[in-house]
Amino acid sequence: MPFWLILLIIVAYLTAVIGLVFVTWTFILLIRVKAPFVKTPTKSIRTLLVELLLSPADTVVDLGCGDGTVLIEIEKHAGARCVGFELSPIAYFQARRSITKNHSRVKVRFSDFRKQNLSRATVIFCFLIHGIMSDVGALLE
Repeated sequence: MPFWLILLIIVAYLTAVIGLVFVTWTFILLIRVKAPFVKTPTKSIRTLLVELLLSPADTVVDLGCGDGTVLIEIEKHAGARCVGFELSPIAYFQARRSITKNHSRVKVRFSDFRKQNLSRATVIFCFLIHGIMSDVGALLE
């Protein structure tokens, strides 16, 4: 068997294993956290940008930032400092890719927002399901 074919088989196998790990990790987090990735509607983002009157002096934190779209748009529109927290590896890497693609300064952390100090945030954004909102309320008390 030629060397290039062996190498191709090894690369294909490793790609499948890495993909399986990411998908499995995402499902485990979905079961543990009970929060699926749901994209914030574009209309809601536009309304947010108009209604919030953000400025470069603001620090916006997105709890469960998904692919980072909301934060990237806020940074473009208002120049605010933006930080997001995301637990899904797939959404996290999508956010990193979008940040790079948009030449953005948004920071996204692969971390649980429940374990963060949010005292420096001037605006906290979240587009989460009902079951998680009680955690947000407890965090902000």
